[in-house]
Amino acid sequence: MVLLFEDLPDLVIDHSFSYLFFPDDVFSILASNSRLAKAIKSQSKFETIFLEARISRNLPTVDFFERTRVKLPKTTKSTIALAFSSDGQTLASTHGDHTVKLINVANSMKDGIKQPADGCILAELEGHPRTPWTVKFHPTNPNLVASGCLGGELRLWDTITKVHKTKTTLPHPVISLSFHPNGRQLAAAAGTMLYLWDFTTTNEPQVILNTAVSLRCVRFLDNGRLLVGVRSRTNTTGVTNYIRAARAQLLLYNFDEEKVKGGAHLSNPTVVVRRALLYNDAGLDVVGDTVLTCAEFWENKQNSGGGSAARQGAPLSPLGAHDFVGGGDAEAEQQADEEDRENEKLGHERKAHLVQVQLDKPRRLQTSSSVAGGAGKLVLRANLEGLWAGSQTDNSRGTFVTSVKLSPTGEFILLGCSRGNTDNNNSSGWNHPVAAVWRLGDMKRMSTLTSRTDLDEEDDANVALFHPQPGVGVVYGTKQGQIACALSGSVLTSAGLL
Repeated sequence: MVLLFEDLPDLVIDHSFSYLFFPDDVFSILASNSRLAKAIKSQSKFETIFLEARISRNLPTVDFFERTRVKLPKTTKSTIALAFSSDGQTLASTHGDHTVKLINVANSMKDGIKQPADGCILAELEGHPRTPWTVKFHPTNPNLVASGCLGGELRLWDTITKVHKTKTTLPHPVISLSFHPNGRQLAAAAGTMLYLWDFTTTNEPQVILNTAVSLRCVRFLDNGRLLVGVRSRTNTTGVTNYIRAARAQLLLYNFDEEKVKGGAHLSNPTVVVRRALLYNDAGLDVVGDTVLTCAEFWENKQNSGGGSAARQGAPLSPLGAHDFVGGGDAEAEQQADEEDRENEKLGHERKAHLVQVQLDKPRRLQTSSSVAGGAGKLVLRANLEGLWAGSQTDNSRGTFVTSVKLSPTGEFILLGCSRGNTDNNNSSGWNHPVAAVWRLGDMKRMSTLTSRTDLDEEDDANVALFHPQPGVGVVYGTKQGQIACALSGSVLTSAGLL
């Protein structure tokens, strides 16, 4: 019996492509040969995954992905957040100069690697009283973008007219936004409160959750489920300031629109990730019922190390009850501190990992301090050794992960990386990682993009995204106020974007 390529199920074909190895010259031949390109387009998702696999192996290679920068005004300060429109044509960025900028990143290819490119900025949206900390495009309307600032202001902008359509003000800094899939409502995390704003009416935003600690992120999974990150406090000494600030608990809430309209608050969450690390709301992504984020694990010093570990259905707590952080309840936080001290006495270390967590049927928490139940099952985890400094003395030299984002096909993961102002940061001038690509299927680290050595300026990624067109490359916003790109001109051209 002869098994033909056409006889294989699409799912088998799709997930196999991300594991195929092609020499660099084969990538070039296949990508440039129109007959071959036409042939592979007919087979499932071969073309898109093939192009993404090319990124995963060759992102640091300037022959494939040219390093460019968007030319921004000299007054531009730190780039905080990035988001692509639903049609993939426009990038929105927020900055420390209180602006939201609309960008055509394809135009950055025009002037090449040495010179930031003109003609990239489509508009500068002004009006926020303080730095916009989060920006999100409407899920279906590419001409509508929302931003929230540290002054508590929410704005919805029309990208055609370049003015805001509506705005409202909350009493606390807005640090995360998420559109409801219906496209009419916007969830906003501000301080210890989660708001729901129906921006199609004149109604004020409605409080739907009030917690004991500050919120870190919010993300609608679908019409009836909502992920919320809440900050975790810890008394553990010896960790970097960024680890301490990023520690969070990721909770899953059921969302009933009719009950919320009637004034009900969200309640009875289930724990998805107990020891999440969320630098900002770009620190997680979701594909289907799988959550991707960073998390800490207690590990024995003798057994800790790099590499991936497949743990199908394993609980999130490799050392049982020791491995959790309370989500705001005073009793739970006290218990977490005690267990931290116990692990330290045992010689264990908390290590940052990239994790895949599969959502299952929720198990309700019975009390606010009962954190043993959870909705998340660990599928895979990979040690982030060298990318996230957990202590002041480890070999990551002050690096930490700022963002976790999936590729357009969901086969690869992009981590944004930065050097923090740690207590012992001696990494000045170091050619450090700004982004790293991992393969989702086995959590293998594929390639690392390092800071540019051709520039006399620093380069730290606050957030990094794959371009929404498969195979184009990546874009990242820097702490120094730049928007940097590693893009394939040939793929942009073939896609009609350049």
